[in-house]
Amino acid sequence: MANDKSVRVEVGIEKWNELENEYAFVHLNPEKGSKKVLVKCLVIDGTLSVDALAEGASQNVHCEFKVSDYVQENEGSNYSSQFKNLDITLC
Repeated sequence: MANDKSVRVEVGIEKWNELENEYAFVHLNPEKGSKKVLVKCLVIDGTLSVDALAEGASQNVHCEFKVSDYVQENEGSNYSSQFKNLDITLC
């Protein structure tokens, strides 16, 4: 089942939010040709500011999200139940 592409796995990254309002990571999607995407996020006054730069791209993509539009209050430790409106989070 580990090779089943339809299986979605949630991965928690220890200390990902060690710096309270900012974090960065590299995203790699093997289904999209394994291009790396550098993603940087910063929270400012309830807004999540996201910048992403794909490997080989000359320009970054910038999006801003009102955090309260996408985060459920007190929904436990299951990542899927902590968020809402994820189907509309395209930049």
